[in-house]
Amino acid sequence: MCSINFIATRINHDLETPIKKMSQVSLSRGPDEQSTICKKNWALAFNRLSIVGRKKGSQPIYNEDKSLVLICNGEIFNYKEIKKRFLSDHVFTTTSDTEVILHLYEKYKEKCLSFFEGQFAFIIYDLKREKVFAARDKFGILPLFIHKGNGVLVISSSIFSIIASGMVKNKELNESAIADIFFFYGPRGTKTILKDVFQIPPASYIYISIDSIFKPIRYWNFSGNKEETISLKEAIFSSVNKRIDKKEFGVYVSGGIDSAIVALAACKVSSIKPQLFSISFFDKEFDESKYQRMIADKLGCELKQVVITNSKIINNFKKSIIFLESPISRLAPIPLILLSRAVRREGIKVVLCGEGADELFLGYPIFEKNQSSYEAKWAENLRYLTLFKNRSIQQFVKGEKKLIDQQFGSVNSFSSLRNKEIITKLSSYLLASQGDRVSMANSVEQRFPYLDEQVWNLATSLKNSDIFDNEGGKAILRKEFIDDLPLQIIKRKKQGYLAPDTQVLIEILKKKEFTNLLRKEAIELTNMFNPKRVEEIIENVKKNHDKQDVSALILVLSTQMIFRIIEKL
Repeated sequence: MCSINFIATRINHDLETPIKKMSQVSLSRGPDEQSTICKKNWALAFNRLSIVGRKKGSQPIYNEDKSLVLICNGEIFNYKEIKKRFLSDHVFTTTSDTEVILHLYEKYKEKCLSFFEGQFAFIIYDLKREKVFAARDKFGILPLFIHKGNGVLVISSSIFSIIASGMVKNKELNESAIADIFFFYGPRGTKTILKDVFQIPPASYIYISIDSIFKPIRYWNFSGNKEETISLKEAIFSSVNKRIDKKEFGVYVSGGIDSAIVALAACKVSSIKPQLFSISFFDKEFDESKYQRMIADKLGCELKQVVITNSKIINNFKKSIIFLESPISRLAPIPLILLSRAVRREGIKVVLCGEGADELFLGYPIFEKNQSSYEAKWAENLRYLTLFKNRSIQQFVKGEKKLIDQQFGSVNSFSSLRNKEIITKLSSYLLASQGDRVSMANSVEQRFPYLDEQVWNLATSLKNSDIFDNEGGKAILRKEFIDDLPLQIIKRKKQGYLAPDTQVLIEILKKKEFTNLLRKEAIELTNMFNPKRVEEIIENVKKNHDKQDVSALILVLSTQMIFRIIEKL
């Protein structure tokens, strides 16, 4: 993992200061090694978290005639196979997995993307044509943002790095993207929290120059029609084996079946025992310590539980928003940042998790009602349309819901539920606010064994009886692993990961540093929310502790924070 930063300008420009500022902002993503290249009208910077090719894996990487240069964030898990089968005639200058991207692109251009098994976001700059080829992995595990205009092109792993370049003249927040976060989990399509910064969507690539338009092209869909010859259990074990670090790695265990399976698989395929990491809440309503310990004891692994108190969440709120680069509507990401901090303190750089299983195998209880998560969230939050000052947002939110329904069809089949979940909740929320951003805040690479194309193909070929039984979704996971894990873990009802939002927010409302951000004058300065509606919600939270009110107020407070952070960049 790392951060990648790129600038190109139409006319000669001193780019040394802008590219160094970009690199400094995203330093946590790659603290092991930094490199920059500055030319007359283009520059790039690379911050490295060294994992594969530790001694000889530096970037940027040039091709043989130095007409192309690559910077990549992420991992290509099948790079050895690619190198052997397709690139025996190429000269490699590193032992890094990412160099195969460069040489495979030389042979196949954008078709190279179909060969890669991994999690990645990369930029290839063609020095002769002055054109960029950039792409993200299939599930959108890793981010890639872009700004262009006024004779400049800026691409980065980080929104705040792009702002720090000084090349973005309009730093206005994107109201529709903030509404997306509240009503649909995350910004839709190419939107980000800034009007003049965009994201390359998952499973998409771009060809772009300073003067061309930004037009992402999708290279993979969710049909999952490829037949697999192995069992789901074998596929999960194989996926875990691809993603472990042979020297040292950790596994996040929540106390549920998904992460327990990943931990089990890691123990089976690795010659070393992984260290297990978990969140333990001081508030017993949210704590799953009992089940985490049960998994660790069964597997004979060391377990490090990070105890989270309300005060820890409060004390890390502002710093967490800086790493998340986004407003939030629940506090769950903050404990995860503290968890990745504990992983890093143990000297571990790679950690596996169970994210993605609920989406692939329909594990959320809402699926039993033939609804997706975003449909439930949209319905719950409709009463907050007047929270937004701009009345056009009300029509926008309703229109956005229709667009998603049209994209997947009005009837919810298993495949449409799965696809809706992947596109809305997984890629724009879970893999962002609870994935890459929270782990890389502390220079830890999080890997996702369920988000493997072979596992995906098997999941999409399942019958109704494989998915649902009397105990809910994920029936096949319970069946496949019933002899390997404690029965209490196998039979456990789904408990979603939650933080004590209400209790924390009540305490936050007693602290001046936060309440100042919610004053009428502060709300009006941001020009996003209706001050009177915010005041009503604050009073309702104090009196009634309504969960939706709490979620709305967290969104307002974190948006206020983002506004001020951006002002100072």
